[in-house]
Amino acid sequence: MNEQTRDDLAFMRDMAEAGSSAPLLGGRFFVFFGTLIPLAYAGQWMVLDGRFGLPPVTIAFIWIAFGIAIAVGMPLLLRSLKRKPGRGAAGNKAEAASWMIAGFTIGIFFAGILFGTATGQVSVVAFDYILAVAFTGYGIALYTTASLSGARWLKTPAYMAMASVGVIPILAGRPEVYLFGAAAVIAVSLVPGIRLLLAEPKSLPEEA
Repeated sequence: MNEQTRDDLAFMRDMAEAGSSAPLLGGRFFVFFGTLIPLAYAGQWMVLDGRFGLPPVTIAFIWIAFGIAIAVGMPLLLRSLKRKPGRGAAGNKAEAASWMIAGFTIGIFFAGILFGTATGQVSVVAFDYILAVAFTGYGIALYTTASLSGARWLKTPAYMAMASVGVIPILAGRPEVYLFGAAAVIAVSLVPGIRLLLAEPKSLPEEA
C-alpha cells in the first residue's frame, strides 16, 4: 500500500467518522410528538376515568384533533430542516428511516384494530395495546439512531421505551394505561427532544 492510498483511506475514515458524529436533527419531531401524544393520552385518561363527566365520544374528537395537528405541523417541521447542515449524515439518515418505519408500523396496527373493532371481531381493549407497539417502535428507532450516530446517550430512552412495553399488558383495560403512556412518552421523546434541539447546528444562510 503506497502513501497516497493510505492518505485516501485515512480521508475516507475521517469523513465517515465526521458523518456519524454530526448533530442529529430530529429534536423538533421528538418535542412535537412528545408534547402532542401525552396531551392526547391525558385527555383519553380523563374521559375513561370519568373526570369532568366527559362523554366517550370525546375520545374521537381528541384523536381527530391530534391528526389535524400532525397534518399541519409535520410539513412545517420538515420545511424548517431545509437549511440545516448534516442532513445527509449517517446518523440523520438512520434516524429518519427508523422513525418512518416505526410510524408506519404503528399506523398499520391502529388500522387493523380499527377494522377489527368496527366489525365486532376485536375488543376495544385492543386499542390499549397500540401503546405497546408504539413503545416497541420507539425503542428500536432510538437504539438504531444511537448506534449509528454520536448520540450514544439515546440508548437510555431506548431502554426505557422497551421497558414500557412490558408495563402495557399489566395496565391494559384500565384508564391508568394512558396516564402511564403519557408519562413514558414525555420521558422517551420530549426530554430527549429538548436535548437534541439544544445541540442542533444553526441553519445555513439562504443563497443569494
